[in-house]
Amino acid sequence: MYPVRRSARPVALCVLLLLPAASHADDRPGRSERAKLETLEASAREFALGVAAHEHGDLTVAEGAYQRALRADAAFIEARVNLARVWIDQGRLADARKLLEAAPPQRGEYPPLYAVRGLLAQRDGDWSLARSELERALELDPASLETRVNLAALYLERRQHAEARVQLERALDLDPLSPVVVFNRALLEDLTGHHPEAIYYYDLFLELDGSQSERARAVKRRLAELLPSHPHASREDAPDASTGAVDPLRDAVPAAPDLEPR
Repeated sequence: MYPVRRSARPVALCVLLLLPAASHADDRPGRSERAKLETLEASAREFALGVAAHEHGDLTVAEGAYQRALRADAAFIEARVNLARVWIDQGRLADARKLLEAAPPQRGEYPPLYAVRGLLAQRDGDWSLARSELERALELDPASLETRVNLAALYLERRQHAEARVQLERALDLDPLSPVVVFNRALLEDLTGHHPEAIYYYDLFLELDGSQSERARAVKRRLAELLPSHPHASREDAPDASTGAVDPLRDAVPAAPDLEPR
């Protein structure tokens, strides 16, 4: 999961401005402009802290910061969306749903709100709702890389490989060097039996990612199965297929071709 920042991708879903775009302050009569500004600044500081922690995978710190941002400014939609993402990551789906349902009306439609509702529906197993929410998010923001990857993952889960390919090709057009997109393209090629292409994209993923994450190690194990002589291949014990499949936006283990992402 990636936190929202504001109008561009931070690492997938982010908000580049730390102050809210809409009027988030409490407008009670008699409240001084100084007090309003202090409230906004406090909320923005907590939000920035939450985004930093979220991007580093510290969900506990991110959760607390987003909650403080919302206590200071209940209309801060970015903080609400990011907190919902944290709770989805933690498996607290009911809490995330209540949080999103309590979102105040927006002046306009906010794409990340649809995207996170789509992610929630996906985790809930409601494929139809997840697809409609993600598609609406893309209608509003066609340049959202994360939403395209999530929609592709949804199609992969349903074994709708042609539809997944369309979304991943568009995602590659947006960012051909995104490790997340390249990994998912490798997974698609692997799942559809196009092993030379899978090897190419797995290799590119390792070059772009440059980490020692579980995902990177698992890719090396998969390369050892596909092409034992590959320079990146690792002969570590491969993951047990019974562990399930891949969530493309997390450090999960790439699945063998007969497994599905989730």
